Amino acid sequence: MTSNQNYASLIEEALVELSSQGIESLCPALERLFNELMLIERGEALQAHPYQQADERKGYANGFKNKMLQT
Repeated sequence: MTSNQNYASLIEEALVELSSQGIESLCPALERLFNELMLIERGEALQAHPYQQADERKGYANGFKNKMLQT
């Protein structure tokens, strides 16, 4: 469903954002990258994109809550 090229483009976008805005943008860039990767992973697990009707669909997702990562 998703190729390594899609992952590479997400990583490239995050690196461009970091290089243009500096280290201050590290947290927002990583947050955006992780959120996109989780959406891709959810689509692969369900074998369908959001709002897509597919015969091979393996389940449903009710959505998700925004959470703050605390380290």
